[in-house]
Amino acid sequence: MLKKNKGNAHSGEWSYHYWKKTAFTASLDKKITGLSNGTYQLSVWSMGGGGENAIKLFARGFDNSEKEISAQIKNTGWKKWKQYSIEIPVQNGEVEIGIFVDANKENWGNLDDIELVKLN
Repeated sequence: MLKKNKGNAHSGEWSYHYWKKTAFTASLDKKITGLSNGTYQLSVWSMGGGGENAIKLFARGFDNSEKEISAQIKNTGWKKWKQYSIEIPVQNGEVEIGIFVDANKENWGNLDDIELVKLN
């Protein structure tokens, strides 16, 4: 859920925060169209308590195949922000980007400053 809490944001006052009393999975994703072909970098800043089964930054649908590019995210503590990124070779003018979380009960974290930037 998007939460306003400057103390849990990498920059600004808002970040995407997750936590639940029971185990859960969640996906935050968006399809972007109208892109010029080329290489893009997708990045996100993450921090949290750790212990999740998996957290990944991903991109798919960038070349008319079912290929997915991803980077594993590992949280190591409160305010221990780390940036993760992947390079995406967009060949069809679009891409679906996102973050997937597979969490155990009471795992928590914050994601912020998600950017998609064209490199060339």
